[in-house]
Amino acid sequence: MSDRKTQVNGPAHRPASSAPTPGAARPVVAPWSTRRSLVIFAAATAIGGWLLAPSGEVGATPPPPLPVAPQVVVDAGVAPQAPLATATILVNVVPPVQATVSWGKKKLGRITPTQPLTIVRPRDSGPLDLVVRADGFLPVHTRAHTFSDTKLLVKLTPLDQTSTLLGYRVPLDAGVPLDALPADASVDPGFPPPTVETGSWP
Repeated sequence: MSDRKTQVNGPAHRPASSAPTPGAARPVVAPWSTRRSLVIFAAATAIGGWLLAPSGEVGATPPPPLPVAPQVVVDAGVAPQAPLATATILVNVVPPVQATVSWGKKKLGRITPTQPLTIVRPRDSGPLDLVVRADGFLPVHTRAHTFSDTKLLVKLTPLDQTSTLLGYRVPLDAGVPLDALPADASVDPGFPPPTVETGSWP
């Protein structure tokens, strides 16, 4: 009887299989901070993969199209026109008569009733002060420019129509010139002749 009590009240019997084996490795359990870091890293990796998804996936906004430059078609068969280096001036008169055109002391040419005068000068070389003369007409002073091609039409005024010009003044009547009087004609000056006194001054 005493032996049974001793067995019951004695220390609990452990099976041989549950006894720890000397030298065996124990399982390693990571602390809570390390596990939390792993969870945060996994979540960040998933979000980054969603943001970097290709544009063809649902929910992605396609980039705006790039502007297209206009195409310029160059015709290789047509050469670009170079700027003109000269200026052509055509001078004609009204009424159509024969006339001469001078530039200073230099005579440039003649105008006929059927053919105007053509003057070719370097472009932008300055104006030309021309004088147009014709028999039975007043000479005309005019100016031609060389920055472009020009057609110059000059109106001539007959000598008997001088009074039709703007600014015309009637000439003063100075009387009959002395060289038109006969040699024996006496000229009355209209006032007494001066008297000449001889003698000494006081």
